[in-house]
Amino acid sequence: LTEKYGNDKHPIIGRENELQRIAQILSRCDRNNALIVGEPGVGKTALVRGFISSLDKMGKRFTLLPAYEISTQQLMAGAQYQGEIEQRVTSIMNGIKDQGGGIIVIDDIHTLFGNRGDANSSRDFSQLFMPHLDDEELKFIGITNHEDLTRHMDGNVRFLRRFQQIDLAEPSQEQ
Repeated sequence: LTEKYGNDKHPIIGRENELQRIAQILSRCDRNNALIVGEPGVGKTALVRGFISSLDKMGKRFTLLPAYEISTQQLMAGAQYQGEIEQRVTSIMNGIKDQGGGIIVIDDIHTLFGNRGDANSSRDFSQLFMPHLDDEELKFIGITNHEDLTRHMDGNVRFLRRFQQIDLAEPSQEQ
């Protein structure tokens, strides 16, 4: 878990509409989680880091919200039982809520899901996040690409309906 995600001050050029769309989604009462989807290399992670870096410009609602990054690899590191991971997720979410809430970024969010058709598909950790996705104090931004969205996440309607998808296309020459 990393606090102060996206503090590099690289400017985001030509993505003002997408930045405003993320702010609009996170401001909602329901479905207030954003899912950034695009082909590899279009700047999904850069967009989210730029959004986090410019929170002070997004209005009062965002100025006090810290941003955190959850790495699924670090979440699973050293855990021998799924109960340990469940305890870590609950502890992290409760800790963020105790601090007044925040924005949680999950890059490669598809890694929370087990591989369909795989004999070892018990590694589906998406259900551990389900109770927290509807919490108004916690706002999630997931990042993935179209192929992994289709391969890993499409079958989980309960999870996906808690997100509003933003498709990120490659910027034009003019942008």
